[in-house]
Amino acid sequence: MMSKLLRVLPLLLMISIAFGGGMVENTNQSADQIRMMARGASTDLDAVFFNPAGLTKLDNGMHLYLSSQTITQTRTITSDVASLNNDTFEGTTFAPVFPNFYFAYKMDKLVFSAGFVPIGGGGSAEFADGLPSFEAPVSALVPMMAAAGVTGYNLDVEFNGSSTYLGGQGSVSYAINDMLSVSVGARFFSAFLYKEKRMSNKVTLQPSGNEFQLKDGDNILDGALEHGVSFPYGCQNGFCGNCKAKVSGDFSYQDDYKPDVLTADEVADGVVICCKAEANSDLVVEVHEVAGADEIEVRTMPVKVSRIEKLADDVMRIFLKQPEEDTLQFLAGQYIEIIMEDESRRAFSIANAPHNDSEIELHIRMVEGGKFTPHVFKDMQEKEILRIEGPLGTFFLREDSDNDIVLVAGGTGFAPIKGMVEHAIELGLENKIFIYWGARDLQDLYLNSLAEEWAEQHENIRYIPVLSDASDEAAWDGRTGYVHEAVSADHPDMFNIDVYMAGPPVMVDSGKREFLLCNISPDNLHSDSFEIAGKSE
Repeated sequence: MMSKLLRVLPLLLMISIAFGGGMVENTNQSADQIRMMARGASTDLDAVFFNPAGLTKLDNGMHLYLSSQTITQTRTITSDVASLNNDTFEGTTFAPVFPNFYFAYKMDKLVFSAGFVPIGGGGSAEFADGLPSFEAPVSALVPMMAAAGVTGYNLDVEFNGSSTYLGGQGSVSYAINDMLSVSVGARFFSAFLYKEKRMSNKVTLQPSGNEFQLKDGDNILDGALEHGVSFPYGCQNGFCGNCKAKVSGDFSYQDDYKPDVLTADEVADGVVICCKAEANSDLVVEVHEVAGADEIEVRTMPVKVSRIEKLADDVMRIFLKQPEEDTLQFLAGQYIEIIMEDESRRAFSIANAPHNDSEIELHIRMVEGGKFTPHVFKDMQEKEILRIEGPLGTFFLREDSDNDIVLVAGGTGFAPIKGMVEHAIELGLENKIFIYWGARDLQDLYLNSLAEEWAEQHENIRYIPVLSDASDEAAWDGRTGYVHEAVSADHPDMFNIDVYMAGPPVMVDSGKREFLLCNISPDNLHSDSFEIAGKSE
């Protein structure tokens, strides 16, 4: 019975004809700024839209009027439906720019005119908890199903809508005499209407107990990745079967998908393909969440160079577009290898976070005499096809730790650090995060403004750049010396700190020796050393 109820909920929610509780339509302009029909006999400039023939009474020359309003409105809707969980629903609407434009040019008896105005009103309305007309049909089922043990309901609905009515007109007017004028022109009206209802269902993962809300229209895998939850997947198109999991609750497949990759026994046991399954109710999903790099499949795949951006004289950023049907799964901080025509390989850290995986971002430093980097700086073109293998490495963010996090980058070692920071922000980690970026001169901090932005926008993030050989032109007044020494000076006791180091071998080796003297546990010390012919050339 409950399963049937859940299936009809979306249908019931479609019956509502309310549009933002009338808010969007009822956000009207001031009568001082729009000529209403009742005032249509005007011979002033605002007659452009409703009485253009009257413009012949204007003085000769050009007439121009431009104005705008900012409109806000709040509204509380009260419902007397007894079965509702709450009887009040609050919404807001906002129209930041509501313009009026009138133009006329008169030459004796002839007038050319044009106008553009919003007709009536409009704006964008938001009801975070939906509307009573959405919820009432569901709440009414509760007393009807009391005999079946149903005592209440839980419905998570949002409403967003916008409505704008625009009018424009161009006319030519002529004064036949002092008493009679005529006008010929063209007028248009246009309405832009949008409304969206969103429901969400809770997904509980077992055995971990992790929970997240799955928005209406999202599949289980997309919802998990959006909330920073990782479990095995491959193609993301229903072909490989890597994302299969046992599901309890009411679900359906998107796009008439048929789970041919599952056996009959798996289907009977409640196993589903998560990249194609969306929730019709709260779900319990039994799945093994990815906790380490050894649980992610290493794969070889083609990618296409989609963008190339020069970050510094010797640093290039490239974006690699992955096949839509075959996206690489990786952890924040891991790297890939580019396989060249002679089967030799060059390794580069992934600079983006796992939730943003449509492209792979790499930061590549020029190495004179190198085998691959000169091609990147001189010959590489967009749409070039490369072959990669990955993800690789055990250098990745341990997101389940409660320790403070110290991230140490040297040069392009900032690439994996960037991926870790963006992943931590996406997850909403509350750990204190200290970012140390060491370089010779200020120009070598090629994404300095991005790191500063992180620190400005997030209270738990602090950014400390360190220069070892700042030029006079830099006018540097910040930290100087070696970056690992700055870290140990700020954190003399590292017992409850997780350290991640990425950069040249000399920096990484020096840092390891220094931090072990600061009482850090070897298990909390993670590093990625950029060797020539490995991650540099």
